[in-house]
Amino acid sequence: MLKIMIVDDELPIREWIEYVIRETGLPVEIVGIAANGRDAMECFRQHRPQLVFTDIKMPMMDGIELLRQIKLAVPQTMVVMLTSHNDFEYARDSLNYNADQFILKTEITKECLREIISGCMKKAGEQPAAAPVPKAAAGDFIRFTPGELNQWIAQEGLAVPSGPYFILTYEAAPELGPLSVKLGEQCAESFSLVIREHEWKQGYHAAVFYLPASSSRLYLYDVFEKVAGQMSELLARPIGTSGPVTEGLEFAEELSVSLLLHNMRFYEEEDAKISAHAPFRYQASAKTYHVWQDTLQKSFQEIIYEISSQRFHEAQSKIKLLLSYLETEHPPQIYQIRKIFREIINNYKLIALGQGFANTEKLCHAAISKLKSAGNFREFKEHIYAFLSGSTISFLNTYSGYSEYVKAAITRVRKDYAAIEKISDITDVLNINQEYFCRLFKNEVGISFNKYLTNYRLKIAEELLKNTDRKVSDIARQVGYQNLSYFSKIFKEKYNTNPYKYRAGDEE
Repeated sequence: MLKIMIVDDELPIREWIEYVIRETGLPVEIVGIAANGRDAMECFRQHRPQLVFTDIKMPMMDGIELLRQIKLAVPQTMVVMLTSHNDFEYARDSLNYNADQFILKTEITKECLREIISGCMKKAGEQPAAAPVPKAAAGDFIRFTPGELNQWIAQEGLAVPSGPYFILTYEAAPELGPLSVKLGEQCAESFSLVIREHEWKQGYHAAVFYLPASSSRLYLYDVFEKVAGQMSELLARPIGTSGPVTEGLEFAEELSVSLLLHNMRFYEEEDAKISAHAPFRYQASAKTYHVWQDTLQKSFQEIIYEISSQRFHEAQSKIKLLLSYLETEHPPQIYQIRKIFREIINNYKLIALGQGFANTEKLCHAAISKLKSAGNFREFKEHIYAFLSGSTISFLNTYSGYSEYVKAAITRVRKDYAAIEKISDITDVLNINQEYFCRLFKNEVGISFNKYLTNYRLKIAEELLKNTDRKVSDIARQVGYQNLSYFSKIFKEKYNTNPYKYRAGDEE
């Protein structure tokens, strides 16, 4: 098992990398997480990780010195340098010490880390394992591929029908006993059919109803309608069905459609009662399934493009359109829908982390947990809207509505907040009149530029006080204040306590 170490002085970045590594599903062990190079080197000597992700600029010992010491100790260790847009001078220096790879913090994705880790595993002589098929959450069915379904069919000894058939899927009901027996008793006198009931994982069953090859289409639909109605009455809950199948479609694909259509109950309230005719709202052909699949994928790609381009208003509009589509069309790929919105939130998180927002990690983690546990579509939609109106995401959406001058100024603050000494540092670069800029910034943002800069610096200081053990004087200098007394004064004005007591959790 590949051993990995993560080193970064920013807690949200450390947590984000750890989360993404675990999401890859690869057989790895995270043996150490450190906030500075000195602690990381101690961890390295103890655990000898084969792959290290390290920030370049850190306190006590920076990433370049850590890289140098690691390569001296164990030259074959793979070291990936984490950089920001303004770190490239440092990144160039690290080439002298044989850094293996560079990655921008804003480009950390599951696919990217999976590629890096897989390459390291091959280099170390280990075989990257295929990503495991995730277990379905409550009420979910995974999108099984035809190959996986064919394997299950073979394991069950389930013969692929040569004649007409239909498939019903439903939750197991132990209190009712074998449903095939009960249905057989009800249907045997009226219909000449054979029932094969097979138990799936997560407590679901699939029943295949075979009919004589000579059956007419009218007879097939008559049987299907009555059996599906009886099944619905027997269970008093929704069922999934392939609908009558006569020719032209793969058995595994029809079974997949039937399983996924069971997820239509996600669009129902928990206490909804299903009538005898309810099953017919759950019918769909394999062709319809692929239309849903293509629409979801296209919408997802468009939303991710808008977010990565920082066109947040456009992204939000497309998210609302996707929600409207789900509400009206009811595509049954609930597992895929949850995954799509998880990735959307993660992409927002990458942008927000890159711009230094506080509490982004907690906001996004909470939103993903809520989406995972949502029992129906109404709850699911409410959680998404709550996320979009959250403090960080709300600001991102507003940010794209600013003028180019104001956006450029905010971008400069987020990159060089500690180095900005006066407004002319901004207006000279933008080539704009200082008085006009001040008026423009306050009209659009709602506060003066100086106030915005101070608030941003204090926000960074707050995070450092909470998540690092650096001296208060060092934190003050890092965020742009050389005078500790002045820093303490403005910190107290905002947080009603001085930075020392704030770190200790005391209030005045």
